[in-house]
Amino acid sequence: MIYSQIYQKIRGLILGGEWLEEDCLPSVRQLAKTYKLNHQTILRATQALVDEGILEKSQGRKYRIKTGAVKLLQRQEINQLKRDAKELCARAERLGLSRTEIVKIIRDNFKPTKGEQHAKTGKNTRRSEREDPSSADSPASAGERD
Repeated sequence: MIYSQIYQKIRGLILGGEWLEEDCLPSVRQLAKTYKLNHQTILRATQALVDEGILEKSQGRKYRIKTGAVKLLQRQEINQLKRDAKELCARAERLGLSRTEIVKIIRDNFKPTKGEQHAKTGKNTRRSEREDPSSADSPASAGERD
């Protein structure tokens, strides 16, 4: 169980951009210390990622994130999302929910983007400022006045 958590943690750090392609991971010893785990648990998780083509062993005992790892992870995540969506639809169908009800459930669970948050609060977004350079608060109009 713990192995899968560290496996998912590493995947998340790569997908989230905290660890970049071509970067070396911290040493197994450092990861074990950071997460308070046995180094064999770390080795098992990193080896699974090597087997998937996400990591590769570099010089010495370090692991490096392979070029193309992010795209590979994204494809894997999208495929999982499709499987999850299929299961969600099957469950909703068993409950007798309509397509409209399913879509509402999904929409209700999305976090609004920054642009949507600004639209709800009535605040200007950067896009609206660029579209209206005559706005007094616009950086472009301030630069033009100088």
